[in-house]
Amino acid sequence: MTRKLAAFRGYYMGLARNVLICVAPLAGTVIGVTQVKADEISWRQFEVAAIVWAYNTHPYAGAVAVQLPEFENLTGITSNEA
Repeated sequence: MTRKLAAFRGYYMGLARNVLICVAPLAGTVIGVTQVKADEISWRQFEVAAIVWAYNTHPYAGAVAVQLPEFENLTGITSNEA
């Protein structure tokens, strides 16, 4: 019984590898087609919205918190600390 399972596992592992090899080059073309330039985005589309900024004390969170005023000016979304 274990030989059958090993054979199926080997078959499916090879199949998965071949699918990834075939699909990987296409991923870059899909991403390239769907990218939008920053000046084409409507940054103010959610201008009246508000988000709650809940974070733990950490250097990464502190670095993001420093950028919140710029985010609010760019998008019009207000952020409130929890």
